[in-house]
Amino acid sequence: MLTAFKAGICYFALVFSAGFALGTLRELGVRPLLGNDLARLAELPIMVLVAWLICRWLVLRLEVPTDVFTRVAMGAIMFALAMIAEAMVGKFVMNLTVSDQMRMLGGTTGIIGLMAQLATATFPYLQAKQERSS
Repeated sequence: MLTAFKAGICYFALVFSAGFALGTLRELGVRPLLGNDLARLAELPIMVLVAWLICRWLVLRLEVPTDVFTRVAMGAIMFALAMIAEAMVGKFVMNLTVSDQMRMLGGTTGIIGLMAQLATATFPYLQAKQERSS
């Protein structure tokens, strides 16, 4: 369990940092050109690929076992920390209420973004499945 916890925290920290950097580029460079929704949608496949690569690197570097429990726990810990961090950034950086944040999730890009975050939470498990089959 300790390995899953450590890996989940590292996975969150690296993906969140990458997302923060990409989000800054999106807001400053892409959003003025494409608008909010298209800029977010353009960023999404890049962020998903980055998360896949980070996950792959981490499970190799930390030698995370391929058992289902460890890999699911790693993804779940990452997802929980990401949701907490998103809420805190919304509250303390963007000055949004919880209601505002929930409303944003109700839009198309909000739902797509949430689905992408859920997908990244499955990456440790999917990669373990891939490792076991090869």
